[in-house]
Amino acid sequence: MPGYLDGVKMNNKRVPQPGTSGVNWCGIFATWVWIKAGVPGVSWGFPGVKGPNVNKVAGYKGIGLGDIAVLNGALVHHCIVSDIKGDINKGTTQIETINGNSDYQGITIKPVMLQGINCYYTIEDKFFDMLKAQYGQ
Repeated sequence: MPGYLDGVKMNNKRVPQPGTSGVNWCGIFATWVWIKAGVPGVSWGFPGVKGPNVNKVAGYKGIGLGDIAVLNGALVHHCIVSDIKGDINKGTTQIETINGNSDYQGITIKPVMLQGINCYYTIEDKFFDMLKAQYGQ
């Protein structure tokens, strides 16, 4: 929306919201990444990602590259999985995440341990499944 970009272009800024200091935008950012990647029909529908092929999965088993992870903690934080280091079926595996609304409300890349993931959003689509099978996670 017009004016929203002004709220996130600078450090320590947030998406404008009348009467508040602004809203956290990590989930909005992660959804925007999916939209830019061409995921059909996806949108942000607070408090989560919505779409005809979007599936929310509890825990971290089966998480893959490009999925939107939701981290454990007092604040709900959404981020994009950009790399997986090790076996995703072991809780000691580390993943690399791309985060919106991160340090100083910026966009950052950070490591996260799998056990720090509460749940994740993934796409259930035959075309995407074919690409995963052909090119890997």
